[in-house]
Amino acid sequence: MVEDLVRRAARHWCACLAVLVLCSALAACQSSAEPEPLPSVSKSPSPSASASASKPAPPTLPAEAKGSSARSAKAFARYYVGAINYATASGNTQLMRSHSSTSCVSCTAMADKIDSVYGSGGYFKGKGWRVTSINYQPLQPRRRPVLAVGIDLAPQTMLERAGGHKQHFPSGRNSVTLRLGSTGSSWRVLGFERLS
Repeated sequence: MVEDLVRRAARHWCACLAVLVLCSALAACQSSAEPEPLPSVSKSPSPSASASASKPAPPTLPAEAKGSSARSAKAFARYYVGAINYATASGNTQLMRSHSSTSCVSCTAMADKIDSVYGSGGYFKGKGWRVTSINYQPLQPRRRPVLAVGIDLAPQTMLERAGGHKQHFPSGRNSVTLRLGSTGSSWRVLGFERLS
């Protein structure tokens, strides 16, 4: 039964992420049926822009995100969204993966899709995800908290592969459940799920 649930969850998230990247990042909590983007950070198209301006810098894990308190879990959640933004802007999913458990099917599927797009000569362009709220869910184990994270999604353009057609996604709002596990000094993402 557990294997069946894991297989169904894996199929669900792989299918969702394929659709989400093509049509949305995660389903919107709005009435519009418009697709939503994966997060990304704008890259300057100006030829006079410096190389450092066109390549985003990876976020740094803040001191507030270390430890096992509710406050550190919230700081880590904000940092992890920054790691997703960095991955979609740069094509480098190493940071995102390093903070995700291998048991997080949706984390792995999202990182795999980003790798696939950049590996095919594609890209994501936009201003990414912005955290608007983080609510620590009550009655959860201290070392395995669950957080409800509100996110604003900026408009985004995606080229899935070189020579393909650009797809444009409008702005929107989303809510996700972030399940964390304590590693002792920091956190790891155990689950990343859309709130229904």
